[in-house]
Amino acid sequence: MRQKGDFLNAIRLYSEEITKEGSLADTGLYFARGETYFQMKEYEKAIESYSVASSKNPSDPSASLQLAYCWYKLGDYRKARIDLRDSMRISPTINARCLSGLLHAREGKKEEALAELNDCCKKDNASYLTSEQLTEAQKTIVLLQRTK
Repeated sequence: MRQKGDFLNAIRLYSEEITKEGSLADTGLYFARGETYFQMKEYEKAIESYSVASSKNPSDPSASLQLAYCWYKLGDYRKARIDLRDSMRISPTINARCLSGLLHAREGKKEEALAELNDCCKKDNASYLTSEQLTEAQKTIVLLQRTK
């Protein structure tokens, strides 16, 4: 449903199912609703859904990572770093390392940022990133190299 761009209908269906199932609602429903809000760039609403998903299944790093991306998009790098640490403790994925590099750049840690972002943009690793993540990483690398 989300692939077709029918975001509002997807949100409605996820929310109806969550309401119907109540406290027994599957973590995946909250995560999927969070993903839909994220794609709509409604990061505050995505945070609400990802937070529930994360609390229902704290051993899954995906919700923590997406929470970190939401905070990053909202410009709250401190909260992004906290959720990113939670995610990376469980699974230091390429996506998490890319976000870490982007956060290092925002925190003024150029060398750390360049090391992580360059590694994430390598051919073998870049396939794990979304096109948006890869583009932002590449642009950040260029900006950091100019200010060296």
